[in-house]
Amino acid sequence: MPFYASLTRESVQVQQRAAAGLLALQAQLKASVPARTMAETLLLATWNIREFDSAKYGPRCAESFFYIAEIIDHFDLVAIQEVREDLTALHQLLDILGAWWRYIVTDVTAGAAGNGERLAFVYDSRKVTFNGLAGE
Repeated sequence: MPFYASLTRESVQVQQRAAAGLLALQAQLKASVPARTMAETLLLATWNIREFDSAKYGPRCAESFFYIAEIIDHFDLVAIQEVREDLTALHQLLDILGAWWRYIVTDVTAGAAGNGERLAFVYDSRKVTFNGLAGE
């Protein structure tokens, strides 16, 4: 379960809105995503999070990281597309997800066609391990 301690740094209004939104999101995820288990399931997802995280369209709202973490926490491994060269946002996401969560990333695709993007594989280390090379 994600850790929402950093939400306490937000205003009361943001805390209340985020709490209501997260409860609604949890209910929807419970109804639509199979339950994770340590022994019987392996839940994989891929998610294109546009420009994660670039200031091209303005900074990402801090509250959005809680929603992203809540969704990722319902899977064992998530491949996130469009991760930018700066991994600050990815580290912020991992802080919310908690100590069991790790990541590996591919190198940044060079040139204009690559848009300075890479893939990140975010995973629950209690369930998934990597011991090789990731590439695109």
